[in-house]
Amino acid sequence: MKTKLAVFDFDGTITKRDTFLDFILFATGKSKFSFGVFILSPVIIAYFLNLITNKKLKEIFLSYFFKKWSKEEFLHIADIYSEKRLPDLIKNEAMKRINWHKWRKHDVIIITASIKNWIVEWCNFHDIRLIANELEFNGNFITGKLSTTNCYGIEKVKRLTEQIDLTKYKYIFAYGDGRGDKELLEFADEKYFRNFKE
Repeated sequence: MKTKLAVFDFDGTITKRDTFLDFILFATGKSKFSFGVFILSPVIIAYFLNLITNKKLKEIFLSYFFKKWSKEEFLHIADIYSEKRLPDLIKNEAMKRINWHKWRKHDVIIITASIKNWIVEWCNFHDIRLIANELEFNGNFITGKLSTTNCYGIEKVKRLTEQIDLTKYKYIFAYGDGRGDKELLEFADEKYFRNFKE
């Protein structure tokens, strides 16, 4: 018997703020974060002028703040963030909607352009499948690159169709909040844009 699927973006849709920047602040501290953002401000401006891609912006930030961090060090701080910080960023209305879907036996998936490592433990705790960006490692060290195609825009639809057997579903809900969710929302039967206020 076919069921329904609910697909949620994460940053800004389920969370009150972008976790990419929030995680960097959490992991590096206010002083290093503020100085880094100042140094990288030309890159940020270039992104908003559409001179560089979302993926390139992420990789520049990851390289600046985390290149040469060991895998163990990064995963440890990511687990702490997921356990201690992330719950405070979740919108109550978004969590209610997730639970509404689960109560009706709908499958729930989060698909995000953020990094898997600081979200996955929260998703596991709530029994939610996660599709996200993953980091590249060179041996035991972070390179600052993504090992996956950036899960943004049309790539969200591509990942969904590649990793999920959509023939199992008779109806798809989608929730998003930004331009990176446009194609995903258009793909769904029922779409919600910036639906959760907080």
